[in-house]
Amino acid sequence: MRAAERENITGILDNLVRVKHNARSQRYKLVVFEDNLVFLRVNKRWFFRKKTDYSYEELSVMSPVEVKRLSMGSFLVELSEVIEIRVKESIPFVLMLDPKEAVSFNLTGLDDDIVHEVPLVLRRDRVKGVDIVEREWELVFETRKVTFSFIVPYDPSPVLPMVLSMKLASSSSV
Repeated sequence: MRAAERENITGILDNLVRVKHNARSQRYKLVVFEDNLVFLRVNKRWFFRKKTDYSYEELSVMSPVEVKRLSMGSFLVELSEVIEIRVKESIPFVLMLDPKEAVSFNLTGLDDDIVHEVPLVLRRDRVKGVDIVEREWELVFETRKVTFSFIVPYDPSPVLPMVLSMKLASSSSV
């Protein structure tokens, strides 16, 4: 298998979050090799192992398979299997109860607009007097067999290694 051989790392992307069902999520570090992608699960803590994060220097002396074996839940994808990569910007929303609507809520009516989706506000800019809205990006990898996506707190497009930029969908730039 080609992944067992040593390959050069062409880039590392941090803070990839894979959202699971029941509002659970898993954090990953994407280690991009010349021919393989390793989605290294970054765990808070393993029972027997204290180390949870690895530096570029530590990872660069390992093969893709060795990097994958560092943490349970990590997985490897051959770069040739990736058909397309998409990046989509979005604004996370939270549900808020509108107190004015809640007071006048009619239990017999059909309208239930007491809860509204509002953008998640990161902070208030006191100089401009506006709310700074949280932004996130969805990073989607489509392979021949499966499509999987991650949420990242930054635009990954400018920092994608060349081997991934070539697979970036042209319609993904927002």
